[in-house]
Amino acid sequence: MNLIEARLHFLELLEWGDTLTVFLANSIVHDQKTGTLRMKHPEHKTPLDELPGEMIGLHEAGVLRSLGSTLDCLGGAIVGVIGLPTPIVRSDLGVVRKKYSNLSAEQTSFLTFLDDTIRNAGPDGWLEWTNDYRNMVVHRARRLRMTLMTPSQQGGQTLAVPIGLMARAPSRTDLEDLEDSSIEPVLTESSGDTIEGLFASATTVTEVISKKLVDVWLLRRKNPQLIEQPRAQWVSLSARGSGGAFRGFHPGTHKYNPSSITGNPALIRRLLVGALDDKNRSKWNSFT
Repeated sequence: MNLIEARLHFLELLEWGDTLTVFLANSIVHDQKTGTLRMKHPEHKTPLDELPGEMIGLHEAGVLRSLGSTLDCLGGAIVGVIGLPTPIVRSDLGVVRKKYSNLSAEQTSFLTFLDDTIRNAGPDGWLEWTNDYRNMVVHRARRLRMTLMTPSQQGGQTLAVPIGLMARAPSRTDLEDLEDSSIEPVLTESSGDTIEGLFASATTVTEVISKKLVDVWLLRRKNPQLIEQPRAQWVSLSARGSGGAFRGFHPGTHKYNPSSITGNPALIRRLLVGALDDKNRSKWNSFT
């Protein structure tokens, strides 16, 4: 689902980028006094003129948020399938890749394979940059958006082509980046190229690791004693019945008391595998 959302955000990003290009096309003018070309940004006459830039920012954030969530969920799947002794609900790839002691040969081999897959899926630092950018758009103020205006000759006319540039170090602030003259504050490629590359890298890792997880799970099905499922994965079980204070803004408006559930057969299978049917629910009480 998250990968689908990331792709949808990217397609919307491309469309709004085209809209912005049309809006800015005639913003390069010939200065009669100096004989040079200069930028003259078109006037925003209505609120609709503000939309392209805002929507580009929205969908850039959407892609990175979705890719980050994809990789977080992959981390949770890894924790569950190879049986790492860490809470599964709040797992991510960072948790998966930390140092563990007393791992089996199968677990160690899988984690080595994971590191190799991540390293081969993209340029150095692609995963760390993805996580940093996602954390920035979720937890902190948005970075300054820089756009390179590139002249393009079309039909004897000089048109402007806007090229969005993304922050090189999203874990830092604009002030820190602009103060540091040793590196460029932005990536020197279009934001479209960056995002398309990140999507490809994240998809590769997700597909390769998912296939490997299936292999491990089938192996465990044949030999249930191969990896013992740690109780440490479900520390939240001790907090059952404490779903938090929030009950909504109009609690009780609709009564929740289902006598049956209708859904896709895959949903039923998930409930059965999770021992949530009446026959097997009591197994959770003995999960030690």
